[in-house]
Amino acid sequence: QFQTVFKILDADADGLLDEDDLITGFKQLNPSIDTDSEEFSAALNTLTGAERSTFNLEDFMVLQAQLRPPPIQVDAAILSLTNEEYKMFERVYNEWREAGMPTSAHEFRHVLAQLGLTASVDKINETLN
Repeated sequence: QFQTVFKILDADADGLLDEDDLITGFKQLNPSIDTDSEEFSAALNTLTGAERSTFNLEDFMVLQAQLRPPPIQVDAAILSLTNEEYKMFERVYNEWREAGMPTSAHEFRHVLAQLGLTASVDKINETLN
């Protein structure tokens, strides 16, 4: 879904969107999020393309991950963790936040492996898209 929207907005097929196109795509996928908010502007400024105001697919995906609310299933899963599982996930999450958010399927796979979970890169790409 994200790649499709990105490709549609990337009219010249150079793999980059300008800021207006990035915001347009974000609004299409997240109509309830205020793209004029300080939170959105702050997230936008953290992207690798912010300095040039040209954004690649990775920037587009990172922005989605930063600002989209998690599905309700995530909350339900968190509530069902044992204390041991919670502490393990908390430790990995804190390490992940300190190191910076994974931006590729390989990095997500590494994080999942730290949690004792296995997933193929193809499955992670499918999930991210």
